[in-house]
Amino acid sequence: MKFFFRRLYLFLFFAMMAAPVCRAQTGGLHSAFSTPSTPTLDALHARLETLESRLQKKEIPADPQNFALLRFKIEQAQLQFQSVESNEARYLLQRPYDQTKTEIAAVLSRAESIARAKGDAVYPSSSQMHERAYIAQADGSVQPYWVFVPRDYTPLKKWPLVVFLHGYDSKISKINAWIPGSFIWEMATERGFILAVPYGRRNSDFVNVGEDDTLAVTDAVSTRYNVDADRTFLMGPSMGGFGVHNVGLHNSERFAAIAPICAQTDMYLWFNLRRETLPPWKQVLYDVNDPRHLKLNAFQMPIFMQHGNADTIVQVEHSRRFYADLKALKFPAFYNEIPYGSHFIYFDASTFEVAFDWLRQLKRAPTPRRVRFSTGALRNNRSHWVELQGFKKYDQMAHIDAEIQDGNIIEVKSENVARFVLKPPAPSLKAELPVTLIVDGVESAQKYDAALPIQWPLEIVPANALRKTPLKSGPIRNCYRDPFLLVYGTLKKDGEDEKNARRFLQEWDEYADGKPPIKADKDVTSDDKKNYNLVLFGTRQSNFLLADISAKLPLELTPQGFRLGEKEYSHDGKTLGLQFCYASPFNENRMIVVQSGLFWGDELALNHKFDLLPEFIVYDDEIEYSDKTNRALTAGFFEDDWSLSITTTNPQVTDAN
Repeated sequence: MKFFFRRLYLFLFFAMMAAPVCRAQTGGLHSAFSTPSTPTLDALHARLETLESRLQKKEIPADPQNFALLRFKIEQAQLQFQSVESNEARYLLQRPYDQTKTEIAAVLSRAESIARAKGDAVYPSSSQMHERAYIAQADGSVQPYWVFVPRDYTPLKKWPLVVFLHGYDSKISKINAWIPGSFIWEMATERGFILAVPYGRRNSDFVNVGEDDTLAVTDAVSTRYNVDADRTFLMGPSMGGFGVHNVGLHNSERFAAIAPICAQTDMYLWFNLRRETLPPWKQVLYDVNDPRHLKLNAFQMPIFMQHGNADTIVQVEHSRRFYADLKALKFPAFYNEIPYGSHFIYFDASTFEVAFDWLRQLKRAPTPRRVRFSTGALRNNRSHWVELQGFKKYDQMAHIDAEIQDGNIIEVKSENVARFVLKPPAPSLKAELPVTLIVDGVESAQKYDAALPIQWPLEIVPANALRKTPLKSGPIRNCYRDPFLLVYGTLKKDGEDEKNARRFLQEWDEYADGKPPIKADKDVTSDDKKNYNLVLFGTRQSNFLLADISAKLPLELTPQGFRLGEKEYSHDGKTLGLQFCYASPFNENRMIVVQSGLFWGDELALNHKFDLLPEFIVYDDEIEYSDKTNRALTAGFFEDDWSLSITTTNPQVTDAN
């Protein structure tokens, strides 16, 4: 994938320049806890084993609110031991052997302190940097974040919050985190901002689980500290700048403004693709996180972009094009183009000075009477008082423009919207009058109750009707944003299903720094079916659970090829793979993902494995030159009722019928 090679350039450059700037200035993660003597590894192992045992027995922490942070420090110590034992400490982390042992001792000392603490183990503190963690719902992993507070912070008043999204770093890990240099966090805190830094699941581009990480950290900081919800902002450079666009435009009602730096805004420019040459299912997978296709969402969220005009990594044309888009719409956009500036303008203090000074003047706009909104995934379905409940076609973007007018009139203009609900702010309508709803020129009257949403269309849906919902829809990557369980088949003794499941587990851990649970099919319980999206590896011939439900599913890999609806297609000598997500036959509130045959994405970078997987795809081992994915034989999205529209697919193998 072109994206990978462009980022490779960034990795190498960043390794030479950014690491000492962004890490050394903060003194590293553990320098504040260094100890005067170097203990033996055996002694350190014993301390770690004691902590692990006591945590497993639930003897620690003394205060439950410190559980996530304690788990994180124990995991850090485990990772550092692995580094020592594999010699990574000396050659990859570039730390002397004794220094690494000293750092392990410091982490263990901090863990022991957290285990004993009664009350918050972090605040109050004399340090402005607060290290924290939370438990991620998707895979149960512990994810860290860092908070920098003003010297005069007090919970007795509200403080503005800047959530800072980091750039790409090929060496990032939970023991080698990307933390802003002191010139950034001091600049923020001196201006009265709390600065929060999510880990972001390493290098997730802050999409999918990376977006969830950003929002989880925003919520956690807002709970732990007295944050002003009307002065909450996003800022970040490079990959983080793209993340600022992505998270901000998906959740525009949550942020007062965003300030991306040297960020991508046009995925087709980035990948050097012509959109019109791609099938619709692939277009929408790019569009869903593409700032230029989400520009309507910025209708009242100010955006301040900065870019160097000599940037050779992310072309300045990205910011120029997006700024032109926003100005044409008369949206509140501001742009600072820096003459002769390279991609690394984020090593220049002035870049952040102007951004922080701009942000400190702003607060979130009041709830608007008009909402304009675009989305390519039902998961990102709301803005302010408008919620999309279904699309007409899931391989296309959906757009809505809703406005409250005088006289209890709400006019809605939409494209590709099947269902929506409106929850208008009560002061905007008169409770004693009915609402006149005009949808794409068609007028209807509805009773108005401020406590109830306005639904369109008015219809009675059977209780057992199968329909997509925001938490029960694709693409496949969305199934990994809720609790999921990997399940491998045991009907065959070749171990292939378990091999693929464990490979997925390893790749997920390397991508997202988390280890979801994994089980054999025969060990899955009724509680598992209730609590998890099930990721089923194998076919009905190899996996007990798939054997139980395959007749209820719209497609499957067969010994002869694959079944698509009621039609059978021969593999024609090809090695095939299949992936799809579907409403779970085991539990109406959950999803399943099926992975059969050939493993997906051998040529893809780990942080882009899921980018171009729709709701279903059958593929072979040939590689698409333009994006390094496996060649799709048939692919697409299910209909709103989870049925399969054969007319939208194009099987490229022999029809066995």
